[in-house]
Amino acid sequence: MAGCASTPTLQPPNPSNLLSADGAAKAAVNNLSEGLANSWAGHNISVNVVAPGLTATDGLLDAGWIPSGKDADGNEVTKLQKEPLPSDVAAVCLFLASPAGDAVNGQVYPISADNTMVR
Repeated sequence: MAGCASTPTLQPPNPSNLLSADGAAKAAVNNLSEGLANSWAGHNISVNVVAPGLTATDGLLDAGWIPSGKDADGNEVTKLQKEPLPSDVAAVCLFLASPAGDAVNGQVYPISADNTMVR
């Protein structure tokens, strides 16, 4: 089975006015992916969306855009409370590209520590 994945990031439910064009582009990717998933399923081609939120890359960590991973008392927060690592995003992509992902089509996979993110 062949596969295709797009990777828009997620927007919070009430994004900034400065992100309107970004949100519109991501909505377009999600809708295009859904349409392509339906169109190409008959050719044994799956289409899914991997949608990471803010990801803890070295650059964002160095710039201070990613929280330290500790709460106000200095205690470590859990993995699900931290921003995902690039390896977390890669793991979802690898799943979709593997035989285990052969029966998956037309899905959006949000990858974010923030459970308020929506597609």
